[in-house]
Amino acid sequence: MFMPTPSQLTALRSVVEVRWRLLESYALARQEGLTEPVGLIIDRSHAFARELGQQVLVGSNGSDVGKTVTCMERAALSGSLASGAPEVALTLRGLRDEPGRWAAVLLAERGLVLTGTW
Repeated sequence: MFMPTPSQLTALRSVVEVRWRLLESYALARQEGLTEPVGLIIDRSHAFARELGQQVLVGSNGSDVGKTVTCMERAALSGSLASGAPEVALTLRGLRDEPGRWAAVLLAERGLVLTGTW
């Protein structure tokens, strides 16, 4: 029997909360021609996410509260996360874009890579 950890449950709740915005971001990314889009969810209620979010989304306002949802090219996101969250960048580089699958990075109290199927 699989018992999720508290941080896994928090991650899943965050994705469920922003699922429609995330799906819309994926659709827009595909329309713009991104070949390997990865969802990015930044939960600004956590200091780690606020600080790393400023590095990833240059010029973002660090005082924002709530969740930011967007999509980025896998290579660009991996590069942006390389210094602040190297384990997340490494995991992200190891994933491949496949039909019917999605990947998202959640920045909250720490960074997590989430994957699933549509």
